[in-house]
Amino acid sequence: MDAHKNHKKSNVFKYAKQHTLPRPVLVIHGGAGAMSKSGSTEEQRERYRRALREALRVGYSVLRAGGEAIDAATAAVTFMEGMFTTAAATGAH
Repeated sequence: MDAHKNHKKSNVFKYAKQHTLPRPVLVIHGGAGAMSKSGSTEEQRERYRRALREALRVGYSVLRAGGEAIDAATAAVTFMEGMFTTAAATGAH
């Protein structure tokens, strides 16, 4: 049963494309007030954007492999928690 379930899940992207169903969407939030434009350099802001893009890539890789949405979200957040750039999981100051 698990093999069938995993095979079915791994085809979600193909099925959505063939049947004009919405594709899965992963949305992340990079933080509120973590970095201001006036208080950062362009290089710092680009490093921050790269970290956010990578978090999305990590999450989408879970979906593409047939993983559940909660696992994709967890992977993206876990990645951001490990990145000093995003300051995820530091809580309110």
